Amino acid sequence: MIIFNFSLLSFFSNKSEFNRLDSTLVHPESYKLAEKIIKLEGFNSNQLGTSDFVSHFKSINANKFATKMTPSEMEAIPQILEALSLKLEYDIRDEKAKPTFRSDVMLVDDLKSGFC
Repeated sequence: MIIFNFSLLSFFSNKSEFNRLDSTLVHPESYKLAEKIIKLEGFNSNQLGTSDFVSHFKSINANKFATKMTPSEMEAIPQILEALSLKLEYDIRDEKAKPTFRSDVMLVDDLKSGFC
């Protein structure tokens, strides 16, 4: 039986609302601030993930925005800059060691009393 959640239908069917920041680690609540930072730096969201964009945002110090942002915005800027300095679709799990699984237990029939 296939169960479909119709509340997700609009999320998947409305492709016009895709935001390039969806491919970054920037939280959706911070998109407006991220777009402001991107614009202040002379870029646009279509350039997200390009080598020039990434290298530029790796070199920025958050204090650069101290006179242009509110104190609450300044709290989020270091995380936004870090997210913008990563490749699109970045996944921290790619950098971690992969788990090692048992090779002697592949089927339920392989289980024996006392396995723990």
